[in-house]
Amino acid sequence: MRLSVILFFFLDFLMVYSEPIYFITAPSVFRLDAPETVSVSISDIDNISIQLYIQDHPAKEKTLYERTVTISSGEVKKTTFILQASDLQDSDGNTIQYVSLVAKSTDRRFIFEKEKVILLSRQSGYIFIQTDKPVYTPNQEVRIRVIPLDEVRRPSTVPVHIDIKNPQGVIVQRKNATYHGSFITDRFQLPSRPFYGNNWTVEARFTNGLETETVATFEVKEYAEIALNDLVPQMPLQYSNIGSTVAV
Repeated sequence: MRLSVILFFFLDFLMVYSEPIYFITAPSVFRLDAPETVSVSISDIDNISIQLYIQDHPAKEKTLYERTVTISSGEVKKTTFILQASDLQDSDGNTIQYVSLVAKSTDRRFIFEKEKVILLSRQSGYIFIQTDKPVYTPNQEVRIRVIPLDEVRRPSTVPVHIDIKNPQGVIVQRKNATYHGSFITDRFQLPSRPFYGNNWTVEARFTNGLETETVATFEVKEYAEIALNDLVPQMPLQYSNIGSTVAV
């Protein structure tokens, strides 16, 4: 997931051209449950401590991350952190949408405090869904595999909520599962008189406050409608994220 980067350029001067300049770079959006990096650089001053911290916005009731870096002119210091989705609720239980990134120095040689409000993204990680065939007939078993991954494509241990829906949008089976050394599997037994059509769906989403969700589809036909190529077993890999869907 590629995100743009914003550059905070702060030049504080009091009629003095030699006043230090500092730069703070950070993503324009912070993804939850994913590593994010903030960089600090400074010029015209050595051995100064800069405090970086992140708070919920606008209430500022929680400090979600805090670190102090000591830096000298010409250096670049980086700090990496992960904001947990489970921590991003305010005192009323509402979901927090923004955080404040604050840079602060109390050094007498250069005192400053600057704040930037940053949007949070709950679209983090990936979920892939596989079915053993694209088309089924009554009484057949649908075998499903769900593959949850984090932002760096490693298996994710975040619990996954799985719904199977018929063409009318009714949930016919529900399951919560977690990756434990092997990918999540599920089975669904079609009834003898199912709804026919190609809009049966398998929906999977993370359950820890993230909004990452994937939808896969399969078709149910009567016996007489099955073509030869429908009988060949397949394992289509379906993935969707932020409105896009890919089948491989």
